[in-house]
Amino acid sequence: MSDEANVPLLEDGSLELAGPPWVKEGMVTHKHHLDGVAKKAKDRNWTEVFAVVQKGQMSLFSFTANKSMGRKSKMARNAAKSSTVAVGGGNWQDNATNLGTFSLRQTLASALPSPGYSRTRPHVWALSLPTGAVHLFQVGTPEISKEFVTTANYWSARLSTHPLIGGISNI
Repeated sequence: MSDEANVPLLEDGSLELAGPPWVKEGMVTHKHHLDGVAKKAKDRNWTEVFAVVQKGQMSLFSFTANKSMGRKSKMARNAAKSSTVAVGGGNWQDNATNLGTFSLRQTLASALPSPGYSRTRPHVWALSLPTGAVHLFQVGTPEISKEFVTTANYWSARLSTHPLIGGISNI
C-alpha cells in the first residue's frame, strides 16, 4: 500500500485546489439572523466578510480595521501601511481578522427561494446550526449560492453521525 493511501482525507492538501464541494471561499454579505430557536440575534446588520468553507468548518474573515483595536495596534498598522510593502502574492490571512468559525457538524445549508431575502438581496442562502442559530449569506449569483450550499452540506454529511435508531419515536 502506498503512503498516499494512508493520508487521512481531511489532511490531503492536494484536494484544496479541487474546489466545491471540497472547498469554497469568497466574499459574501453576512447577517446573523437568529441566536436560537425563535430568538433574534442582537446584531442583525449585514456585513461584508470573506467566507471559507473547508475541512468541516466555515470561517468568516474581515479585511477592514477592527474598531476595538488598541491605539498602539492602530499606530503599528498605520506605520506598516505607510512603508513600502508589496501587496498581493502573499498570505491573505496576514491582512484578515478571523470573526469566527462554525463547525458544520449537524448543520443544514439551503438557498432561499426566489426572490431570495428581498428584491434587493435575491441570492441568499441560510446556514442553520444545531443550536437553532441561523446565519444568512448574500452572494452574487445563484450558481455561487448553490456552490456554498453544496459544500456546506457535503461537510455536514461527512461529519454528522446518523441518528440513533429509536432515538426519536412517535410511540
